[in-house]
Amino acid sequence: MIFLQNLYSIFFMNVSVSSISFSSPHKKSEGGVSSECEVDSKVKGLALAKISTTRQGGLLPLAAAPQVVIDLLPVFGLAKKGGASRSKRRPRYRKVPLAKSMPIGLRLADPEGWVNALMQFILFVPDFAELFFFAPHSWPFQEFIDQYHLDQQEGRFVSAADGNALLHFFKGRLLEVSLHEVFQFLACTLCPRWQLQESLETGMALGLLPDLFVMQGSKRQAFISTGQCYDLDAFIELRPDGNFVGFVAYVKVGGVWYQCDGDRITQMRSNCLAIPLIRAVLLHYRLIDLYQK
Repeated sequence: MIFLQNLYSIFFMNVSVSSISFSSPHKKSEGGVSSECEVDSKVKGLALAKISTTRQGGLLPLAAAPQVVIDLLPVFGLAKKGGASRSKRRPRYRKVPLAKSMPIGLRLADPEGWVNALMQFILFVPDFAELFFFAPHSWPFQEFIDQYHLDQQEGRFVSAADGNALLHFFKGRLLEVSLHEVFQFLACTLCPRWQLQESLETGMALGLLPDLFVMQGSKRQAFISTGQCYDLDAFIELRPDGNFVGFVAYVKVGGVWYQCDGDRITQMRSNCLAIPLIRAVLLHYRLIDLYQK
């Protein structure tokens, strides 16, 4: 008992404590209550406050130490770390539109790369990706978009978004899986007012449209129609490669063009886009307000 009082006087200074029984923790006291319950909660609180301010190693679980001190050691470890250990969790996906930043690469999902090119196009055409908030939950697009945005925030060069899930989705719903067929399917489902026009001239004949999607390539990066200005902000090039072809997306972010070729992202100058624009198979022009501040 003298040993216990000396030990308490060291850690609790002038705080007086009541005697604590050294009986086995399995031994019941009178009234059927375990001896561990006899320890005053205030004493434990003061002990924890003192222990948490000491340096690690200042109190060791010696065989001669009282049971109450040994019982407090795990609490001391937690208090020093600021609480229970927390498992590292991946940040939750954001469910709000994000400010556009430079694109990141995508893993190849098909040999021609049209899935990657189409998704880069969708992600950077204004207001297109946000339409998938209202798509059926069984569609894998929102998960793909969320993963892409998350990888952007984490500074990754290549996204872990699963393009294979999108390819499987298209094959299960379309008789012909091609870039134009897929775009028409998405546009008709998500935004019926969007129609894919054969050429720029055909689209201009329809009058002023907020968004103009064109199938045929054109060198024009901007033009004026009936006093209103249209600006090109994304397109997809069909690039010949021997006996094969490849699809490459080009997107404009903050006035800067980026080439998205699979997992490789390259900044481009606008005066270097003449040949890709001639070979373009999907372009987006947006009506802009020249007087907008």
